[in-house]
Amino acid sequence: MSISERKQRERLILQEKILTAAFEIITQQGYESLTIRALADKIEYSPRTIYLYFKDKDGLLDALVEKGYQATWQQMQKSREALSQLSAHQKIAHQIEAHVRTALQHKNQYVVVLQLLRRPSFSVGQFQQQVEQVGKSDFASALKLCDEACLTLLWESFLSSLRGFTLQLIQESDQLTQDQITVCLDRYKSMVINGLK
Repeated sequence: MSISERKQRERLILQEKILTAAFEIITQQGYESLTIRALADKIEYSPRTIYLYFKDKDGLLDALVEKGYQATWQQMQKSREALSQLSAHQKIAHQIEAHVRTALQHKNQYVVVLQLLRRPSFSVGQFQQQVEQVGKSDFASALKLCDEACLTLLWESFLSSLRGFTLQLIQESDQLTQDQITVCLDRYKSMVINGLK
């Protein structure tokens, strides 16, 4: 391994350490409590080191969201070829299932990402654009005759509904059996698909 490769690997490791520590602070205290100073203290580096990786706190928070979308994008790429033979409605049902199941596996991360998405200063990243573009494309195929303004409004409404449903399921998941979660999820998918038809 060359020196430059080693330095790049060390840089990625430190960046991951910063993001992990930021997530822990947000999970325990809320994102308003996250400061560069508190983060630096947690990882035992100077604040200046954090600024080498992130322009400011907003850049750091956007990177946390993008990290979540990157994982989603990678998961989508694994199943995309297998899904290519499905109808648009089936693809949407699969996306709903994957979204909710992933959120239930990573409850804290999901809640944090949703909080960060609502920040006034939030900036959409590359992976979020890619994930949402694929979803919106499948959504457009399912709707067929729909102009761009209508499509955008319906897509945003669908995302709000999906996120709300997922949050509610996360909150109630400790009181529900896996079978009950599956029933709720199947009913939600059916409601969405029937609505698109």
